[in-house]
Amino acid sequence: MTPPNNVPAERHLLGVLLRDALPLPSDLKPSDFFEPVHQDILAALLALAVDGIAGDELTVSQKLREMRSPVQAATVSLLVSDSGSSTYRKEHVDLVIDAALLRSASDAASNATD
Repeated sequence: MTPPNNVPAERHLLGVLLRDALPLPSDLKPSDFFEPVHQDILAALLALAVDGIAGDELTVSQKLREMRSPVQAATVSLLVSDSGSSTYRKEHVDLVIDAALLRSASDAASNATD
């Protein structure tokens, strides 16, 4: 069974953040993302933010290479292009975090029954 997730919300959120080089929502962390690729991309965005650098398609791709992440620049580019002209929506942050909380609760329940 696939754990709770909202990969479309993850993709949209990251694509818009990268496309518009927006500041990161303060309550978002890599472990909130289900997809490991998305976790790496958010980790790169966070590392750039610490250095005071805006995270866009180019800077994130460079940071991922520095971090020796397996995530390719083409993957980052695809997130940006898939976001189209849509706008940032806080609801997507909430959807990603809610799915992470559900995964955590599911894991805890599974461990309690073992």
